Amino acid sequence: MEAAPGNPKGRVGWRSHPTPEFARSRDERKKVEMLFAHLKTTLGFERMRLRGLSGAHDEFLMVAIAQNLRRMARLIRPEVLIPA
Repeated sequence: MEAAPGNPKGRVGWRSHPTPEFARSRDERKKVEMLFAHLKTTLGFERMRLRGLSGAHDEFLMVAIAQNLRRMARLIRPEVLIPA
């Protein structure tokens, strides 16, 4: 298989410069992944404790509300450190 123009090594998905759409998508994915990482590390959300789809939904909703309340508090009073 011959390498495509601009792709000297013939790698699939390789680009010398990412497109603006890719950069925007990458930034959005990073934001979401950072929120999940924060849930796991800071808030201690390592596993679901409730069973079933509705239990998992309710538990995740409560954790997301707690995370959003912490973020809102930090926006309102940035000088106050909020413990986890």
